[in-house]
Amino acid sequence: MNMMTEEEDFSTQIEKISIKIKQLEQEKRRIDADLKRLNSERDQLQLNLSIARLKTRKPNQWLGQEYPWSKELVKTLKEVFGFEAFFPNQVAAINAVLSKKDVLVVMPTGGGKSLIYQLPAVLSRNLTIVISPLIALIQDQLAALSKFGVDSATLNSDMPPGEKKDVLNKLTDKKLKIILVTPEFFAKSKTFMNKLTKLHQESCINLFVIDEVHCCSQWGHDFRTDYQTLSLIKTQFSGVPLLGLTATATIDVLVDIQKMLDLIDPVIITSPYNRPNLYYKVVHKPDNVKDAQTLVRNIIKNDFASVTGIVYAATSNECDQLSTFLRKENIEAAPYYANMSSDTKSKVHRKWITGHYKVIVATIAFGMGIDKPDVRFVIHFSLPKSLESLYQETGRAGRDGLKAHCILMYNLFDWLKAYAYTQNNKEENSITQVLKYCTDIHTCRRKLISEYFDDTWRALDCLQMCDHCAEHKKNIVTYNVQPCLATIFKILNQLQNMDESVTPNKLFGSWFRACPKKLTVPDAPKPMFSREQAQFIISFFILNNYLSVKRGYSLMSTFAIIYTKLVKEPNLQIYMEYDGVIRGIQTTDLRREVKTINLSASSSTLVKRESDESGISIKKQKFH
Repeated sequence: MNMMTEEEDFSTQIEKISIKIKQLEQEKRRIDADLKRLNSERDQLQLNLSIARLKTRKPNQWLGQEYPWSKELVKTLKEVFGFEAFFPNQVAAINAVLSKKDVLVVMPTGGGKSLIYQLPAVLSRNLTIVISPLIALIQDQLAALSKFGVDSATLNSDMPPGEKKDVLNKLTDKKLKIILVTPEFFAKSKTFMNKLTKLHQESCINLFVIDEVHCCSQWGHDFRTDYQTLSLIKTQFSGVPLLGLTATATIDVLVDIQKMLDLIDPVIITSPYNRPNLYYKVVHKPDNVKDAQTLVRNIIKNDFASVTGIVYAATSNECDQLSTFLRKENIEAAPYYANMSSDTKSKVHRKWITGHYKVIVATIAFGMGIDKPDVRFVIHFSLPKSLESLYQETGRAGRDGLKAHCILMYNLFDWLKAYAYTQNNKEENSITQVLKYCTDIHTCRRKLISEYFDDTWRALDCLQMCDHCAEHKKNIVTYNVQPCLATIFKILNQLQNMDESVTPNKLFGSWFRACPKKLTVPDAPKPMFSREQAQFIISFFILNNYLSVKRGYSLMSTFAIIYTKLVKEPNLQIYMEYDGVIRGIQTTDLRREVKTINLSASSSTLVKRESDESGISIKKQKFH
């Protein structure tokens, strides 16, 4: 009997403890949820604070001439580097660096970013470590530093052991002002890291410099995983200031860089993104490859016959094919892409620099480190993946300050192919921004770029240096494209009922009656307008969320599928502006129109308005 009582007592205690455990677990879940919510709120507030600080930054406070080093600064600028004056924002950035602040500098290509670390390095007794993404870029920097008489060197895994030993000895003996390495070498060389640690213990490191610092950010257009290892700099080398340099970075990227590198309230110095000597233009790219190649040939022969330029293409095959075509047309062109041998790339680069080749047909591998001042044109034969990439790549033109042309060839099929290969929401958003840029109908191109980078814009900044501002379009007409959407809905429904994936080719084939009869819709009228104008209309529907794009997969490739999330097509009128005449579509005078529909806040085109600064244009125009 006593045994039973004892067992009951144990059971009772266990039950009570179990109840208490459940209560505590419930309480823990509530606390965990509260912690998660509060952490999220704190992170968002921290993000908002960082953005607010960026928007209210005051670089002018660093423009003074009363610093202890100011006289020596001007003297060194003239005697060592041979310059009479600083570029805008150079002196502010240098003053901040010499004040031992962490500094992030956003300055256009050709704006003189290298001088911001080179000049302080000359004035300092200690070592400056520069982390740069490409060995070719490092070699260019070393050549320039040698010309200026600055003691500098590099270390990389391909160097002969004897050369490595000599450089390491110079580090130990404190005979170098600047050493340049790639992020891969910085992260993986224990010998180098040990040398730097010893120098740091002896207070002999002046500055860390990260060139192309946007590569640190996963929001950047050229994110590189090797840059993530640079987060250890502020912890392992505490007290040493850090300078980050880039030509392109949105506010989101700058905030991400600060977080990743653990920078507390760094000095942010940004130059205007506007490059006043670059002329921006968008042209329609023909569907047929040969016709597209011919257009490139005509542009070069008619407008840039005796000058140097770059044509950007998406793949190595496109580079080979286009450069071969141009050579057959007596244009001295050569391809350049990542999987060419280093020797071949060096030879091509050298022959282009010396003028043997007039045109380089390249992938994005031909980007960072290109320093040729007289590039008169950059043509994007294929779409860039982001406006950051567009800005960075067009920035290779006109570094001498003279007029240069930046021509983007747009085709909806190219855009859909690029969209299909995006891997996340960030990449989808980036390529959609490119679509908006390409299909805008009359907003200043420079304004679109400046606003994307949250830069201050004034209408006078363009000076008719883009196709929209120079050509003063007078043929803009407003059309009711609701019947086009109704036709597309019929095609989508029929093809989907047949279990057919609606690829762009199938949609256009059915719409223009250029496909097997089973894929056509009897009561879907064939357009009276061109395929180019049809691309324009489809782009409009995608940007305004009437049509959507998703990915399809085969054994060989990924491709775009067009669909709609709408249950049925809108029955009210849908207004779209276009530069020119579209046959077979009713025009509308919006000043008398009453019926309207609502579009999303992100829409590029309003439904009812007197005037607007957006829309779509792929009309062929004369070059300037």
